[in-house]
Amino acid sequence: MKRGAIRTLIPLAYKDLNIWPAPEVTALSGDTQRAYLDRRRAVEAYASGTSFDEIRTRTGKGRSEVKRLVGRCLILGPSGQIQGFWALLPGWRARGYGRAKPVRHSKGSGSGGCAGALDQLFQRFPELQLLMHDLYLGIPRKNDALPEARMTIREIHDTFKAELRKLGLTAGDWPFNTSNEGYKSLWQYFKQLHCENAEKATRARSGTDAARRHSVGNGVTPLIPVLRPYSFVQLDFHKVDAASVIVLKNDHGEEFEIPLSRWHFGLLCEEVSTAILGFYVVLALNPSGDDTLEIIQNAIMPMAETDSSVQLAEGNCVVINQLMPELSRQCFAVLKVDNAWCNAANEVVNNIIATVGCAVNFGPTYAWWRRPLIERIFGALTRRGLQRLPSTYGSGPGDTKVDDPNGAARVFRVEVSDLIRLFKRCVREHNHHRSEGLQFMTPLQRLRAALEAPHSGLFSQPLPKSVEKYCPLMMHAQEVTVSGSQKKNVRPHFYMSGHRHTNELLANSWHLIGKKLIAYVDRRLARRVFAVVVETGEQLGLMKVSGAWEDSNVSWRDRQLLIRAGRAARDNAPKEDPVAVLRQEKMAQLAQLPKSQRNRSSQAALELARLNRLQPVEESPPPEAAPPAPPSEAAAHRKPDPFGLFAAPKINLVVRGNPNE
Repeated sequence: MKRGAIRTLIPLAYKDLNIWPAPEVTALSGDTQRAYLDRRRAVEAYASGTSFDEIRTRTGKGRSEVKRLVGRCLILGPSGQIQGFWALLPGWRARGYGRAKPVRHSKGSGSGGCAGALDQLFQRFPELQLLMHDLYLGIPRKNDALPEARMTIREIHDTFKAELRKLGLTAGDWPFNTSNEGYKSLWQYFKQLHCENAEKATRARSGTDAARRHSVGNGVTPLIPVLRPYSFVQLDFHKVDAASVIVLKNDHGEEFEIPLSRWHFGLLCEEVSTAILGFYVVLALNPSGDDTLEIIQNAIMPMAETDSSVQLAEGNCVVINQLMPELSRQCFAVLKVDNAWCNAANEVVNNIIATVGCAVNFGPTYAWWRRPLIERIFGALTRRGLQRLPSTYGSGPGDTKVDDPNGAARVFRVEVSDLIRLFKRCVREHNHHRSEGLQFMTPLQRLRAALEAPHSGLFSQPLPKSVEKYCPLMMHAQEVTVSGSQKKNVRPHFYMSGHRHTNELLANSWHLIGKKLIAYVDRRLARRVFAVVVETGEQLGLMKVSGAWEDSNVSWRDRQLLIRAGRAARDNAPKEDPVAVLRQEKMAQLAQLPKSQRNRSSQAALELARLNRLQPVEESPPPEAAPPAPPSEAAAHRKPDPFGLFAAPKINLVVRGNPNE
């Protein structure tokens, strides 16, 4: 059997033509397709050992032409691989064009005849090419004391021409002999440079935020793909641009108003079903670590409503653990958050890992594209309800929906309970909304279908019963100091938020005075407090709070807001000085007396004099002392009188009655 001639042009590593890069034949036009197929059959026949005479008979390609085509296919491309069958396309440039002849051109003769002129110029002056690289990519140079940030291509072109004049080029040389003086060639060169150095060029030309998006949509498969529901969840906070008036009520029905320009809400979303697992309303300037733990707790454990003003008429089932009781107390595998302080705190991370048993993945700050799901949900919820309120701040300064939001909050009395009710309706609508991303299923239906299908990978993984009954890691933790005095018989206790806490065990533990305790407060029921000794880890059990909040059912958040609002209302209440009021009354009483009796001794006058002494008198600066008069001749010869024996006393005459009568 004839094996054919040995083809030495094709290296052993590329003997298998099936791995050569190749274009899609069906996408080529008629003439291009026929020319490409003839060339490909010639190369394949050469690789199989067919003689050149037979190749000429089949394809019409001679020996030299076949070898030329094979050599083009083996040229390395920009990616480091051979160009393969792509090099057989008509008009395909396998190698970059390199100009060898000098440019002969004159202004007004068009742009032809200057191909490769810039590359030829850079070969002559490599230091000029390096300068263009540094200016475009924003790389500071050693001798530049004040580098310019983000130069435009027009400014770089001006520097390019100035450097060429320094190198001795005249008006008859390229690029000065063209109409645009090489601007188009330089622009195309920078465009190619941007493609080759995408991340560095984007940071220099468009900023850091644009460069950080370089890894988004790169087509690389994640190392840990999302295979089943409840494997990856996303948590983030959103600022609500709606002014409101917080109306808080104490246990006796007294209302306290707090105007609030902006507030936050946080969400926990599941990636596969896009369902909202938990949420929390943050009535503060910035979210804290407690708010992060509150969202986790509301997503896992059923929410206990303590405020009847935020109930929904159509039912209070909003999040998944309420809509699907079979997924109540369900845990997850990975939690995605950003690097905000409320998420990155050691206490928050340790509590979540120890309680839920999940891994925490920190993404970069101000990088919404790393968590597109939750950001998309934030935008949808805001457009559906929150920006439709009359008190909205809109999406920006130019939003036409903005019309005095602070005034609208006062006039329309937009209470926080109304905003929470609206927000809960938006969350409920999202969990019941059909979307094309879920093949027109709702997030609730998607989770229910995954729970019923064994191959989906979703299985029950609830919290242990012991953690559900007593979970101090999900409570508000605060370090306190035990107070008391055995000498004065003041039993051990501690103060938290200005309230005294103790129980039977702590009250009889005199050795704990001065020790540090960790007080755990139930966020949903503030009067439920547990204490643990820091030094020994001893659990002191449930504490009893004394005072006005002993039997109150308010949450930790509402109690803190009530205390703050109550103190502000007390301090800002109008106050009158009782002494000043009594003084005004006595002065009015004296004014009503006859003129002949005003200066006489009377009970009203005596009381007014006493009140004047009680009133603080502003001290006036002492008058300037007059210069002492020169002593007289008699005083000069007078003997010293330290006891005042020779001085005559000064007697004032006392006038009885009215001297005007």
